[in-house]
Parts: sequence; C-alpha cells; structure tokens
Amino acid sequence: MSCSLSWCRSVCEDVDYHVRAGGGRNRLREWSPETKVHCRFLYAAQANCLDCVRKWVEEGASLERGSSNHAEWTALAWAEHHDAREVADFLRQAAMGRYDVPASASSVPVLRSESASPPPPPFCAAATEDEYCHVARQKTRERVRGMEKEDEKHYLFLHAASANCVECVSAWLARDADLAKGTMNTEWNAESFAIHGNASALLGFKWTTLFRMLFRQKSRVRGS
Repeated sequence: MSCSLSWCRSVCEDVDYHVRAGGGRNRLREWSPETKVHCRFLYAAQANCLDCVRKWVEEGASLERGSSNHAEWTALAWAEHHDAREVADFLRQAAMGRYDVPASASSVPVLRSESASPPPPPFCAAATEDEYCHVARQKTRERVRGMEKEDEKHYLFLHAASANCVECVSAWLARDADLAKGTMNTEWNAESFAIHGNASALLGFKWTTLFRMLFRQKSRVRGS
C-alpha cells in the first residue's frame, strides 16, 4: 500500500498495524486478500484512527458490511462498542451522505436510513475472531459445531457466561438469548454456568445479580 498523508503514521509503516494492535494478528493468514482489506477498515474504526477510517472510506470501504461471522458488526458498530467517538461521529455523517467521497474512490458507500434501528452490541474481540473461543474443550467444540443452529447459539451463550465474558453475554441477550433455558440434558442455565465458572467471584457477585434482574425483566415482558 502506498503511503500518503491520509494514512496514519503507524499504518504507513505497517499496513496491518491496527489489526495486530486490536487482537486480530492470529487471523491474518486465514483471511482472503479482500477480507483482509475490509478487516483493516474495521480495526481502524475500533482504534479510533480517524485518518485511516477516512482513507478507507475514500478507497471505497463498505459502511454496511460487517465481519465474516456477524453481518451486523459494521465499522460503526465496532467504533461505538469501543467508544471510538471521533470515528463513530464521522461514520454516522458518512452513512447519511454528509461526507463527500472523492470521485476517484472505487465505490460509493451505501447510505443508511436515519430511522434505522441501531445494531445490537458486538461480541468481544476474541469471539469476533473465533466464535467458539469460550468453549474450552476441543471435544465440546466439535459437539457444539454439530448442533442445530439455534442450539449452537444457546450453547455459545452458556459458555460465554462460564467464561465471565460480559461483552458476549450482553450481545447474546440483545439477540434474545433465553436466560432460563438449560442444556439438552440438564437444567443448567446461563446463571448456573456463570456460577460454575466462578464468574460470580470475579465480579463480586454482581454477575448473578445481573442475571436475576434481567430474568425478572424479561419474564415481566413475556407475561404482559
């Protein structure tokens, strides 16, 4: 990639700087060249690098495209989740057509409706790279991969609770994960997995309190 004043200094020296700094280093060899380009854009948004994000938009980066595993994880979603405020403000302006992409750009970003609902929160950085990252045992991973899609999602939710990953649990809850549902063979629900994984001790018992509060809230909504 040619170095110009539009890219930040770190990316001028290493095109994958934001990817490496943001936790995506292990996936670089797996991505196709086209996917790698898009992920550089996403990680620049995560890093709140306005110079690089502007340049990627000028190069035709898609504002609507998410990650390879989760279509809703757009650059704006990444920026908002990581509190990258300058980049998030810029991307909102670009999505509403208030940023003029130069004529030399390879494509024009797709405009998003101002009335569109915000995307659900993204999963943690590790789960972005490997959605099975919270499933510790290889045999269990293979079993989860072989499940029906809805069961697979539920088990990923349970293991995120066991791993004490607040980001992923919040993301699953935003996608209507069932707090009361257990495993196929037991009544172990997400709270049970959190307690078994010692998540309550790590968070000073706030974790299980959060589960109970959300469960009561969802129960009231479903009962109304």
